[in-house]
Amino acid sequence: MKKTAVSLLCCALICTAPVSASAAAPDSYSENAVLSTSVPQDHLIRFRVTGNVEFKLDGKTGSEFRVERQSEPLLEIIPKTGEKITSVTVNGEDMTDKLENNSYRFPPVYEDKEIIVEVKTENTAEPNSSPKTGAIGGTTLAAAALLGAVVFAKKRKTEN
Repeated sequence: MKKTAVSLLCCALICTAPVSASAAAPDSYSENAVLSTSVPQDHLIRFRVTGNVEFKLDGKTGSEFRVERQSEPLLEIIPKTGEKITSVTVNGEDMTDKLENNSYRFPPVYEDKEIIVEVKTENTAEPNSSPKTGAIGGTTLAAAALLGAVVFAKKRKTEN
């Protein structure tokens, strides 16, 4: 029993004995490590579109813009006559519901952005409108036919 107790005590001391370790480059050793990174001063905002649309970013027209880091630019999407915006995504996130009067204010920009805008042609015909039949409308043509029939009937009656 004494031998077992002494063996366990020796194992415990060996396991808890402090061990010193150091990591250093083979040729040098330094107490301080220096980490560095470069942060861009500006970011690229690029547009892709399906349809006929004009883009303005802070009042400037184009399809690619460089903006200052942490700026909050205002995007204006101007569809041409007869076009309607159906979808706007920024870096894959749907932002269509966040448009106000076809404009969107970006939160502080910290990365490049790709904006995809989809538009469709609107139906500009008025609902329930009667089709046109050329220079003379359908109603006018019917009235002329009726008037012609009345004149023809009177003329025939006076001949008999």
